[in-house]
Amino acid sequence: MATQRAVTASRMPSRSVRALHVGLPSSVWLAALLAIAFLVGMAGTASVVRAAVPGAPPYAWSIQSVATFTDAGVYTSIALDASGNPYVAYVDGTNGTVNVAHRVAGAWVVEPVDGPGSFAGDTNVVVAANGSVHLSYYDATIRQVKYAVRSGGAWQISNVDGALPEGYNRLVLDASGRPALTYVSFSGALRYASWNGTAWVRETVDDVSVLSRYPDLTLDASGTPRISYYADGLLRYATKAGGVWVREIADPTLYAGWFSRIQVDPAGTVHLAYYDSVNGTVRWATRASGVWSHTTLDGSGDAGWDLSLAVDDLGRTHLAYYARLTSSLRYLLNTSTGWVRETADEGGVVGWYTSIAADATGLPHICYYDWTHGRLDVADGLIALQARTLSAHAVTNSTAVLRGELVALGNHTTAIAGFQFRVHGTLTWTDVLNGSLASAGPYAVSVANLTADIVYEFRAEATAGNETSYGAVQTFVLPEPVTPNPYGVLPYVVLPVIAVAAVATAFLLRRQAKRRASP
Repeated sequence: MATQRAVTASRMPSRSVRALHVGLPSSVWLAALLAIAFLVGMAGTASVVRAAVPGAPPYAWSIQSVATFTDAGVYTSIALDASGNPYVAYVDGTNGTVNVAHRVAGAWVVEPVDGPGSFAGDTNVVVAANGSVHLSYYDATIRQVKYAVRSGGAWQISNVDGALPEGYNRLVLDASGRPALTYVSFSGALRYASWNGTAWVRETVDDVSVLSRYPDLTLDASGTPRISYYADGLLRYATKAGGVWVREIADPTLYAGWFSRIQVDPAGTVHLAYYDSVNGTVRWATRASGVWSHTTLDGSGDAGWDLSLAVDDLGRTHLAYYARLTSSLRYLLNTSTGWVRETADEGGVVGWYTSIAADATGLPHICYYDWTHGRLDVADGLIALQARTLSAHAVTNSTAVLRGELVALGNHTTAIAGFQFRVHGTLTWTDVLNGSLASAGPYAVSVANLTADIVYEFRAEATAGNETSYGAVQTFVLPEPVTPNPYGVLPYVVLPVIAVAAVATAFLLRRQAKRRASP
């Protein structure tokens, strides 16, 4: 059934409740208006679709190139300062330097930290709460793990310890801002070094395993170091108890544990993310009450290479990694409803040497190497174009006001907002437009010439470029029109008076008859 519609658009709908004065007392009109207001308010709060929140996918990935020289951008890491500005550390193989770049007003400022020389292995950048920038990296010329710090002036560099040429190392800061590292020594043993204020204190974590690789480090709420690593074909976990390093196997699956990453939640539960090299999958291990549990997060496309991990202020885990068979950069977010996966970049071979950080709103920022173009890129996760549907208002027997909200523009400066509208059960949507919007916010469209006692459905719609977002479908029903009474007030006033008079007359006649019958 086709229905002709008259459409009126508004950025913020304004409505007034009007009544025709027919001589009733003002108190009656006041009560009626209050009742109408109550019903309108109830209609406005019912069935409202949940609003998008800043850290919720899907994301519109904004990609910028930091360095474009060949081999400039390998062994990357990323950190954010207190304002959310990214700092990226990397090795510039062309010029033989270790660099730190930070973004200022949309542009990247690059400063060399060390070199020229020969550098390989992990770089790790950390920005402290006071704004000082800390960095660890591997100098292949002297085969040393190095630590550098800049606090308002020049970089100050010190040697930490000799290390294996692969250059595995991880850096964290403790609660007082002092650095601590884990790395693999010349012998293949796993080591831990912490700065006591005057010197590096070095400890051996595992010298039983033949060769340790892919170490990662975090400190729990009490400052106790927790380390994940891969050694002798197995994923392993180490921590200190009573001043002694205690080690255990975190996953007995052979050859699972590459690119291990670790976090400890506020409850003290240990979480590990890693790559299973036999099955080509991203794996997740959790240790609670001394028992390990395991699950597969991504089992397609040989996913999990160069895996990295971040935890946001909401306690959610973000993962970034390279999927080898699709040559793409993938992203995983652990939400309250489960893991959500997206492709952050594709087209060529993209996603090597990933590192991820999450800002205060929970949005991800990933740095990685684009092998196809030989450059270092940063992908910022932004809220994509998103529309949501609000419930219909001011529904009469022939009209309704459709309400929606443009939640986010994503990477676009404007979007065409409106609704799709149809009779429930039919197949074809009709577009009713609001117009072009340059900022997020609510909007509404009035539709008229509708049919009573029909169920209609609609959804908010936003379009920008080649991207379209739809809100959830909402429904409403137009009430049947009230049939006018051809007798006016007669049935409600005259007939009751006649009935009362008839009853009174019958009563009087009966009473009079009784009196006559009395002797």
